[in-house]
Amino acid sequence: MEQVGQASCFPACPTGTLDSAAAEFISIRSSQPVSPPVVVDMSSILIALGATSKELASLNLSPQAPPVFILDANRGGLAVPYGPGWFDNRSFVTPSDFPSADYFRSHGISKVILLQPTPNINADLLQVLLRLQRDGMIMATQAPWKPWAPSPLTVKPPMFIISAWEWLRRKLDYRRDPFHGCFGGVVPSSSS
Repeated sequence: MEQVGQASCFPACPTGTLDSAAAEFISIRSSQPVSPPVVVDMSSILIALGATSKELASLNLSPQAPPVFILDANRGGLAVPYGPGWFDNRSFVTPSDFPSADYFRSHGISKVILLQPTPNINADLLQVLLRLQRDGMIMATQAPWKPWAPSPLTVKPPMFIISAWEWLRRKLDYRRDPFHGCFGGVVPSSSS
């Protein structure tokens, strides 16, 4: 999240604003059309975070508690047709977006638990998990809403052609804000 005065915002989601002092969302336009329309609708994530923020704050988690990274499974937005005037907030992650295996181990963390409802791992996250696994982290998976019993996971690399295609697609197709480096930008009108 990016700090904006007293509030924080998600740069790739122009409809949500978080009041840092109150630890709650102060603006989520979930029932209104988004203007401009967004390629990846993140309103359900913002609503869930807003609905649970007070409960999470009341848990008084230890500063030594392991971190949690939240990613939208639909961050690639491939199934949504979009065009000029849309806010293209598709994104991807890379290994440099996460702490290294050495950093995790230096903080007493030796296992990564992937919490998701399906066994399919998005191509970008797959690269992150492969790097952590290669560097000695233990991998496990857990389905949400099931009794907590993470299962061992061995992450397998994709075929080379799939990796090359993903790299090329990201390089050519994703928009980044030139001032902040984060994902997101309005799709311009094409000129003839």
